[in-house]
Amino acid sequence: MVVENLNRHEVLEDNNNECAEVDLIQCEHRCLNTVGGYRCSCHAGYVLAMDGKRCEKIPGCGGNLTDLEAAFKSPELPVENPYDLDCIWEIIVEEDLQLSLRIALEPWEDNDVCREYVTLRQGSSPDSRELRLCQTGDVPAMYRTHSNVVTVHFRSAPPHTGGFRVEYFTTEKKHPCGGLVTGKFWFFAFSYYLASFYGIKGDWTFTHHHQMSIFKQRLMRKIETFLESSKWEHIMKGARQKDSCYY
Repeated sequence: MVVENLNRHEVLEDNNNECAEVDLIQCEHRCLNTVGGYRCSCHAGYVLAMDGKRCEKIPGCGGNLTDLEAAFKSPELPVENPYDLDCIWEIIVEEDLQLSLRIALEPWEDNDVCREYVTLRQGSSPDSRELRLCQTGDVPAMYRTHSNVVTVHFRSAPPHTGGFRVEYFTTEKKHPCGGLVTGKFWFFAFSYYLASFYGIKGDWTFTHHHQMSIFKQRLMRKIETFLESSKWEHIMKGARQKDSCYY
């Protein structure tokens, strides 16, 4: 017997493969073998009908979002439906932006076994870091990411009384501390100067043949003037905040 997990449904394959009997089984989307029988399952965005075979599309259950900011919420579901439902939203914005989400579980009944939940995953890889919200106490004040892609997965279980709301917005990605410089980016050169004279860490590789001459001839004069201005105090205040580039 082989046991594997598929969308939190247990799939069992034994010597009797009932799902192979295509003339007898009428599952609209998927047929899952169980011990001594079978059951039907639906794709995300659909819920199994009362007959246990057909799949009914749920309006507002999942989708793709590309706006710079937007809001969405869980769909309304019939409380009498005895089957689980999965809704998946994928938020994708431009690569130079990062996403932040504000989540509210409402209405929501906390459950220790996490039968109903909302998961948040940043990045496009299935192995990306994931946050699962099972109770209202699990919800962060703000879910901040460094990614332009976030996937929101809502699992609703009978009697389908739980719900949620998500608002998201975008900000420009922070420049990393360290990297490969191939053009005349003053921010990177400025970070290189700080690394040399003020102990702020960052390793840079200059590939443009004019980079060092620009740094020596122009940037130092600009920085000397800048260090005497009130803006420098503001930058140093931000540098003291917790960040991967500063200490």
